[in-house]
Amino acid sequence: MKNKCIDCRKQITKYAKRCKKCSKTGKLNSHYKHGKCAKGYQNCCINCGKKIIWNSKRCRFCAEKKEQLKQKKGGYKHGKYCQDYHVYCKDCGKEITKQAKRCRKCWSIYHGKRIRGKKNPAYTNGLTHLPYPLEFKKIRKSIRKRDNYTCQNPKCNYTQKENKRALDIHHIDWNRFNCKEENLITLCNKCNVKANYNRDYWYAYYKYIMENNVYV
Repeated sequence: MKNKCIDCRKQITKYAKRCKKCSKTGKLNSHYKHGKCAKGYQNCCINCGKKIIWNSKRCRFCAEKKEQLKQKKGGYKHGKYCQDYHVYCKDCGKEITKQAKRCRKCWSIYHGKRIRGKKNPAYTNGLTHLPYPLEFKKIRKSIRKRDNYTCQNPKCNYTQKENKRALDIHHIDWNRFNCKEENLITLCNKCNVKANYNRDYWYAYYKYIMENNVYV
């Protein structure tokens, strides 16, 4: 004759009250008292009291909440969620999270002022707002044909078919009025954006490709 485990209701021998798994994990349970869970379950979340698996202390929702509030420096204390602190935006006074100093709207305005003009790494002596000359518009197609309609960055090799639109033509010295063939190279949009930062490196990199005719 077989008996059932009093915790998981699994069939066991008639001489035992619990299966091997329940007898081992029950002793590790913080709510386990006198052979039973204090709240009537095998194990309970120490925050919300929800039924959970044996080896865990919190349910998934409470565990994720604890990790989020730990990042807010003192948001979680003694098994409860501390909501007494309040942080406000420096500019508009809107309530925000503890890690931030400004709301998203004020941060975008502040960041735009911080990198405006000569402070911007992509600054080109005030030439960014000027239109491209007619020479450049005429020579673009021939430059793409010369470069086999592929991005000339050897680490990229992105083709015009894969891009699904015409590739960009990059000025190596960032002077849009210098439309010599030696100063123009075909790049995809990502590589063209990267070339605006760390300019000394990219100038030497693409200059070497043009001088040695290393076309992809």
